[in-house]
Amino acid sequence: MRLQSGILNSALRATHSPLLWSRGSSQEVPVEKIVAAPGSDAVLSCLFPVKPNMDFEMLVIYWQQGDTVVHSFYGHRDQLEKQNEVYKGRTSLFQDQLEAGNASLMLTDIQPEHNGEYKCYVTCNNRPFDEQKVHLLVAAPYDEPEIAVQYLCKNIIISLSSHGFPKPVVTWSAPLGYENTTLILDSRGRYRLQSNMTLNLNSTEIVRVEMSLDVLSQKFSRALTLHPHPGCEEQSPRCRIGCGIAIVVFLPAVIMLLLQIKQ
Repeated sequence: MRLQSGILNSALRATHSPLLWSRGSSQEVPVEKIVAAPGSDAVLSCLFPVKPNMDFEMLVIYWQQGDTVVHSFYGHRDQLEKQNEVYKGRTSLFQDQLEAGNASLMLTDIQPEHNGEYKCYVTCNNRPFDEQKVHLLVAAPYDEPEIAVQYLCKNIIISLSSHGFPKPVVTWSAPLGYENTTLILDSRGRYRLQSNMTLNLNSTEIVRVEMSLDVLSQKFSRALTLHPHPGCEEQSPRCRIGCGIAIVVFLPAVIMLLLQIKQ
């Protein structure tokens, strides 16, 4: 594991001895998984055993995501000079619980860029404790989709709408048609999904639509039986012929009337 050099040097000065950010064994570190919606708060858990005669003035806590500094604490206070900008003003420790072995991190106003795996490192009295991992999934389950059908003379438009995060997969199973899907981020940090399928039906058809969000194991499926619009069948060409004849018959009379008025 690599530490930012500035943080490491500051921690060394605070503890007056080398720090070893490593586990006491080669076993794989278990990963706690939590889900948080955009804009919400979450606690990333990190607990360590409290031993007799521990000098909490020598306590060092370090949180990071990859090589990014999330939060650091040593010298009996937060050390946030090297904290990455995406975490500014969003992190805090439960400082009244540190001596009880709680190094958990509160992360507020969670954003999509906070998604990922976090590591917590704790040392006290020059003794490193096992690192701990938390995987934060930034996601919000989608609402039950709303389906609407709009009949036009020549087309039928089927619409699916819902809200959630992140981007889902929408699949239409329909006769040849035109699909248009839009995603707009709302004030809560969730997507407003609108997916339209435009069809020109000449016969009764079954149309299926499926929406899935794999990260939350969500899946919605609908099947609709659609019929051609009854107002746009064989009488329409006869109507167009009749209207054309009427225009041919009456147009000369209208022109003559206009000429007489002008004279």
